[in-house]
Amino acid sequence: MSDKVAYKQLLVPTHLNPELGRYELHRTLGGRGQAEGRPPPPLARRTFYIDEDSWNIATADLYDGRGELWRIQDAPIVNYYDIPLCLSALEATYDLQSGRYVVFGLKNEEKMLNWNVQDVDPSKFTPDAIRRMGTN
Repeated sequence: MSDKVAYKQLLVPTHLNPELGRYELHRTLGGRGQAEGRPPPPLARRTFYIDEDSWNIATADLYDGRGELWRIQDAPIVNYYDIPLCLSALEATYDLQSGRYVVFGLKNEEKMLNWNVQDVDPSKFTPDAIRRMGTN
């Protein structure tokens, strides 16, 4: 995502604005997880797709106890060439039964992280400093 895109532009009713994403075919590896138990738990099965290059889970299909597709999770991947690092730009979960969605990890309107280890101030990572951050 870009710091030139405001949250109001990105977050539209029922889904992220598809005009702001960049889509390309990419190879993934599939995996599947199945919950056990009687009665079946609300989230009974998950199929996830791992990006072949970054090993990030790019998307996942979540099925309810009846075997119906319930939710879709999407985590578009960004290649931060200068770090180097491949990481999810954000994480969106769509509830197909209720029509709602939630997005985590938005960074567009936030101050960009400084990944340069030489600029990190160790005093910000003491237990007291972390405690102070939690009270603001």
